[in-house]
Amino acid sequence: MRDYTKQYINGEWVESNSNETIEVINPATEEVIGKVAKGNKADVDKAVEAAD
Repeated sequence: MRDYTKQYINGEWVESNSNETIEVINPATEEVIGKVAKGNKADVDKAVEAAD
């Protein structure tokens, strides 16, 4: 299983402001195959600011 706990913002992998994750599920087997960071408002604000 792969865990991606960082988010790609402004050309860099950065820690999420949230400690939460979202499970990635294989639709064919319904097996959990990984986890990704669940972003929050602060993460979105950081990404939007970087895009300006």
